[in-house]
Amino acid sequence: MNQQASASATGNAPEETDELRLLKEDLARLRADIQALKEHLASLGDRKAAEAREAATARLETLRSELDRLAEELGAQGREAGRTLEEKVREQPFASLLAAFGLGFLLSRLLERR
Repeated sequence: MNQQASASATGNAPEETDELRLLKEDLARLRADIQALKEHLASLGDRKAAEAREAATARLETLRSELDRLAEELGAQGREAGRTLEEKVREQPFASLLAAFGLGFLLSRLLERR
C-alpha cells in the first residue's frame, strides 16, 4: 500500500509541476497586464491633464480678451463723459462754478463733522 501511495505521489508530481509552471506563467502574464494597465492609465491621466490645461488656457485667453474689450469700452465711455462735462462747463460756466462751489462746501461740511 505504501508503494501505491508512493507511486501515485510520484505519478502526480509531473502533473503538479506542470500546473505550478502554468500557474507561474499565468501569474507573470497577469503582472505584465497589470503593468500595461498602469502605464495606460498614467498616459490617459497625463492626456486628460493636458486637455484640461489647454481648455483652461483657452478660457483664460477668452476672458483676457473680454476684459481688454471691456476696459477699452469703459475708457471710451469715460472719455466721452469727460468731453460731455467739458461741453457743459463751456456752455454754462456760471452754473458750473456754482455747482462746484456748492459741492465743495457740502464736502467740507461733511468732512468737518468727522
